[in-house]
Amino acid sequence: TGEFHEPFLAVYPYSDNMTYSGSTCSGVILSDSQTATGESFAPNAAIEMAYTNTTALSFKNVCSVVKFKVGTDNITSVEITANNGGNLAGTLNLNYNNGAPTATVASGGSSKVTLSGTFNKNSYYYVAVLASGLENGITVRLNGTIAKTVANEQAFKRNTIMDAGTLSLSLTSPENTSTLYLKGAFNSWGTNTPMYYESGMYVARNVALTGEFKINGKDYINLPCFASE
Repeated sequence: TGEFHEPFLAVYPYSDNMTYSGSTCSGVILSDSQTATGESFAPNAAIEMAYTNTTALSFKNVCSVVKFKVGTDNITSVEITANNGGNLAGTLNLNYNNGAPTATVASGGSSKVTLSGTFNKNSYYYVAVLASGLENGITVRLNGTIAKTVANEQAFKRNTIMDAGTLSLSLTSPENTSTLYLKGAFNSWGTNTPMYYESGMYVARNVALTGEFKINGKDYINLPCFASE
């Protein structure tokens, strides 16, 4: 007849840590570190589940997906972060929910997901994230530098692909940014802090501010500059 006396639950990808009860499953890992794969997802990133009492399995998507292209050369990481917290990955509890699966973070919640690898500017890339509503929006970084910020509420819907368009860094500079480094007043910062030039400002990361800079051996006083976290 194609039917079983007892229904069964199936989850992809499989993990030895998963446990099942009826139409629910726990111990499912949505990784916050995914591998860049052109025109596809990272292996085992897109979680699916099925629940049936027949021989036919109809898998339903659990995650939301962000789709994008990269418009800047030599990018090796794309990081999506929930502003002011909010989980995008972690170890999940799943509920089949009559064919519209829900997921909640049970442990190891992460407010960011990083896609790492080699990026081709002609290819789309896909990141699996937890379906959720983020009141304060998201920030996207390329190689650790902010490329896009969405400050308003952002909804990642299950079984939905959000197109983030082409992500790029604005590195037009009066200096050669490939050799542009920051050196603090009185040599206190060392010599290898990369800098970029964006919207008329020099950008440095993970440094304390001061009004005096030395860039490639040239002194700058009161240079407009900010340091990101």
